[in-house]
Amino acid sequence: MFLGFGTDFLGPLERRQCTEFKLRSQVFTNFEVLQQATLNNAKLLGAERILGKIRVGAFADLLIVDGNPLEDLSVLDFTENEPEMIFRSGKVVSQ
Repeated sequence: MFLGFGTDFLGPLERRQCTEFKLRSQVFTNFEVLQQATLNNAKLLGAERILGKIRVGAFADLLIVDGNPLEDLSVLDFTENEPEMIFRSGKVVSQ
């Protein structure tokens, strides 16, 4: 059994999606929280070959943040921080 991650926050609440990471980190390691939001979600969809990992042929949206989320998940809390860069479908969409 594994746990995934998802929210249905849209519009003005969209920036609060990752605040749940802080709550989950009280029970899980940072690595486990990140895995829930990436690889575990891909497994839930039956698409772990093309989602949830960074490799040639996989679909990935990437965030470049100032810090290491394995050490501090708050770098993904965009109510307080902005990502340095966002890649969507292999293209820079925000700098």
